[in-house]
Amino acid sequence: MLEVGISDHRLLRWTSRLERPPPFYHTSTYRPWRRVNVDEFKDALRQTTLCVDTADGDGDEDIDLDSLAD
Repeated sequence: MLEVGISDHRLLRWTSRLERPPPFYHTSTYRPWRRVNVDEFKDALRQTTLCVDTADGDGDEDIDLDSLAD
């Protein structure tokens, strides 16, 4: 214990042999969203199967989620 002055509290210190885990590095890729042309993005999106209205019977109702993600 170390004396820290006039107090009823004491400073406790100790050492331990704990090992730090190795650093974890994560690489990420991002898009500069400020440079996206919103009108071109909307037009490109409208041409995909994501924007097909299957409620009217004209679209392919058997499209699965994996196909839409691709």
